[in-house]
Parts: sequence; C-alpha cells; structure tokens
Amino acid sequence: LKLGITVTKKVGKAVIRNRIRRRIKEVFSEFSGMIPPCYDVVIVARGKAAFVSYQELKAAMKYLLSKAEII
Repeated sequence: LKLGITVTKKVGKAVIRNRIRRRIKEVFSEFSGMIPPCYDVVIVARGKAAFVSYQELKAAMKYLLSKAEII
C-alpha cells in the first residue's frame, strides 16, 4: 500500500502545504488498515484543504475511498 500526496503552490506557502500533507497522512493512517495492500492511492489537495477541519477531512476521505470501492 502506497500513498502519494500532491499539494500545489497555489494552496499556500511551504508551511501550509506541509501542514496539509501531515493532516492527510494522519487521516489516511486511520483507514490504511481497511485498504487492501494491492492499492496505491494518490491524493491531490486543493485550495480548500487548508481551511477544513480534521473531522471534515476525515469524512471526505472516507466518502472518496468508499466511492472508489477501496473500503
């Protein structure tokens, strides 16, 4: 199981982009036990990612992983 995260410079400066990456990694770690090891996941963070709460990020990831039929 691999995770790729991209955050463009449009989102903000390096501090903000790294914060988004850390939060996405943390949320993904909660779901990684449910994902089969044959998948590679790539997440592209958009501008709103800098302003959402942890719970909103978790709900969005759960929705997207279930929509893709990964979990």
